[in-house]
Amino acid sequence: MYLGINKFSEEWMKIEAELDRKSEKTISEIVSKYDKARYAWNYIRNNNFIKGLWEMSDYIVVGKMQYNAHGDTHARVVAANGLKILNILLNKNVNVDIIKDGIGDVDDANLVVLVSALLHDIGNQVNRKDHNLHSCILAMPILDKLLPQIYRNDFKISQIRACILHAIYTHMEDLKSYTTEASIVKLADGTDITKGRSRL
Repeated sequence: MYLGINKFSEEWMKIEAELDRKSEKTISEIVSKYDKARYAWNYIRNNNFIKGLWEMSDYIVVGKMQYNAHGDTHARVVAANGLKILNILLNKNVNVDIIKDGIGDVDDANLVVLVSALLHDIGNQVNRKDHNLHSCILAMPILDKLLPQIYRNDFKISQIRACILHAIYTHMEDLKSYTTEASIVKLADGTDITKGRSRL
């Protein structure tokens, strides 16, 4: 939900609420198997500062630009679908890059997709133009607080942080994603096409 919500129809609000419910359920079910990803999910979903970032992203792109939603609901939809895509690949024995390249394990792959998806559009509050870069800038202090609570090794923190930032920065269709995880976030970003959530 965001500032200026009175501008939108009751039907649209119901769609948002249902998407939130389904996405939260999907994310919670998937990350329940992964300690690190579950910790990250609970940290982000309960963080009022991050909620404010989502709110202000929608404030600019929806309230001011009359563009489609890019706030908390969009973030959860992308995260839920990104995790679904990742786990389909994992269940088909596809070795995603974090695992294949020795950076981390299945839990780390889920964490990277989850966190990247949840934070990929927070830069819209600055400007729609270059919002992927702004999202990286705004995400860095969040990651610098979150990741040391999960990882005890500075080298590992820097690796996971880099994977997340790459996925955030390259989620736009005109930029090449070089990792499986980033490609998943890019693909998932295009799945938020529920009727009533396109341009208002």
